[in-house]
Amino acid sequence: MPVAITKNPDTARADTAKNLDFYNQFPSYQRIMAREGVAHAADLAVIGNPDTVISQLLRYRAAGATDLVLSPFQTELSALQLLWAVAAEM
Repeated sequence: MPVAITKNPDTARADTAKNLDFYNQFPSYQRIMAREGVAHAADLAVIGNPDTVISQLLRYRAAGATDLVLSPFQTELSALQLLWAVAAEM
């Protein structure tokens, strides 16, 4: 799942929407989005500060997810290190 740990979630959401836009054309993703009640593939991304991201990921765990593949949308080392720290807490 796309993940961004950031102090600017609005910018991260806009970047995520642009990068994931092509998923909206696939019927399989359209069905997933419809089932989840979202309008865009980017709406399924986990974006926010570390506490927000942890909270969102814990909701997936509480819903029964046993394996999560986190796909970072940042390339800066500091952002990746934050994501690694969050993943380690899971």
